[in-house]
Amino acid sequence: MSGKEEDFNRRREIVRSLNVMDDDLFTKVAEDVPAMEEILSVLSQDPELRLLWSKSQVHIRNCGTRSVTLDAMCESVSGTLYSVEMEKSNRDDHQRRVRYNSSNIDTMYTEKGLDFKEIPNLCMIYLSKADFLRGGKCLYHIDRTVRGSAQVVENGVKEIYVNARVNDGSKVAQLMQYMKNTRGENPLFPKLSARVRYLKEEQKGVEQMCEAVEKYAQEKAEEAAKEAAKEVAKSSAILLFQNGVSFEVVAKSIKQLTRKELEKIYQAAH
Repeated sequence: MSGKEEDFNRRREIVRSLNVMDDDLFTKVAEDVPAMEEILSVLSQDPELRLLWSKSQVHIRNCGTRSVTLDAMCESVSGTLYSVEMEKSNRDDHQRRVRYNSSNIDTMYTEKGLDFKEIPNLCMIYLSKADFLRGGKCLYHIDRTVRGSAQVVENGVKEIYVNARVNDGSKVAQLMQYMKNTRGENPLFPKLSARVRYLKEEQKGVEQMCEAVEKYAQEKAEEAAKEAAKEVAKSSAILLFQNGVSFEVVAKSIKQLTRKELEKIYQAAH
């Protein structure tokens, strides 16, 4: 066996260990329209769903406020937008995260002067390993209803929460189990299986996956470095405030923290 073959086999084994619910593999799956079309069709329980496009890692940058990176963004032929998010941490306030993301999507896709009736329908899909809603269900559809009645009030936004914890034998649950433990192929999901096979077994796919893993690792390292720098900045700000340095001087000196963050530290120090 040549050195190139050994290197490919080593890299392939690393990729084979990944599941679709892992960020690296999901990112590359989400770039494939047929695979995402199949996933969304099952999760939304709409067998007629067809997609125009699908993108992964969609960045929405906001000046002065928290920016957003969407795991996957898609648009159907009917014009409905779909956002698919993977659970990042058990400590997240999952529903508020969905709320914040949906508001940013509305802002991104709403042009100045657009009538509100022209704002596209939006379906927010949130995937998690745990059943954080604790209803013992695999799939939850969240509706806006009039209190005291069963009347559903539509505003163009749908929220769907799906978890891999509850396996009720449904097709949705089977999809989640395959995404959680992605080994081999599942005949129920041929398009997703084909994308997984390409990324895990074929040379070009494995190379794409390895590049994605390396990029993800670099981004995480950069995020960790920024967080570490922020912690140092917070400690410095506390020390400066405790020693009587004015707020404006500290704000000019410490650029890693926002004014709001400094205000909280200032109030706590006094």
